[in-house]
Amino acid sequence: MIRIEYQTQRLSLRFFMVMLVLFLLQTGLGLMLAAQHIDPTLLSGVFNFNVVRAEHTNLGILWILSGFIARSCSSARCSQSVSWPHPG
Repeated sequence: MIRIEYQTQRLSLRFFMVMLVLFLLQTGLGLMLAAQHIDPTLLSGVFNFNVVRAEHTNLGILWILSGFIARSCSSARCSQSVSWPHPG
């Protein structure tokens, strides 16, 4: 079990969890795009290929930026300036 000792570690952990969720969403969209690229009739009425491809790219950018923010939150001043994601 991970022992969280400092407030900045707790904040960083939240950003790493957001990063993990975004990565899993991007992976799922990538698999769906690969399947749709092989068979263009698959999910043709549900998802537009170009829109899903753009979302796939945007999710990649977002999870990488979340990782950078989580890494930079190891300093004490970050916990004062960054307050997202806050529980309830």
